[in-house]
Amino acid sequence: MSGSWNSRLNSTTSSSNAASKVQLACILRISQKCLIWYGGTDADVFEVAFGIARIYDDQLEDGETAIKYYEEALEILEAISTEVTAWGAYMRVTTFGALAVCYEKLSRPEEAAKYFEDAIGAYEEHCDQAPTLDDGEADDVSDSDVSLLADLNATAAMIHYHYAGNLLAQDRWDEAKTVTEIALVLAENSSMPAGDLEELQQCIHDLWLEMD
Repeated sequence: MSGSWNSRLNSTTSSSNAASKVQLACILRISQKCLIWYGGTDADVFEVAFGIARIYDDQLEDGETAIKYYEEALEILEAISTEVTAWGAYMRVTTFGALAVCYEKLSRPEEAAKYFEDAIGAYEEHCDQAPTLDDGEADDVSDSDVSLLADLNATAAMIHYHYAGNLLAQDRWDEAKTVTEIALVLAENSSMPAGDLEELQQCIHDLWLEMD
């Protein structure tokens, strides 16, 4: 499968000018047929499944169907990502986090908590396994991996922030405070745009004031 289809799918999901539902339906039909026709488990198939999930999640606001495709994408990812890579870690954390937020939107906090914890666990596992600056292997880290790791920190920061909301709903105040502190540290050491970082910092500080 060529990368051009995945590029088109990803650009559709991230476009600031949302396509009409008719256009989205057409793209989804083609994507779903492509997923069935191509089969197998590789990065291209994962990206198609993940892209379909994003359309259902972000643009059609159909959480139930989005979950189905996120879970399919996750199964493919687990099959193909058998080594420690920045891409594998980023997509695993992102997919777990997306599932958690979907369940939050569907008012299913217990399932959401599970996937928040899975996302955080996947992030921590990658941090434990990834080479550090003191390791000789760190010399082999590419610029693209460094960029992905910065994006990974930004994603992990937002997952921690959303998880804190889940904890607060359970009256787990101390844990929520700790999780928001971690979110801030991650965000401040990530690729998060300055405006988004300032907004997150303000939200967390306001939250702390309410908790005191």
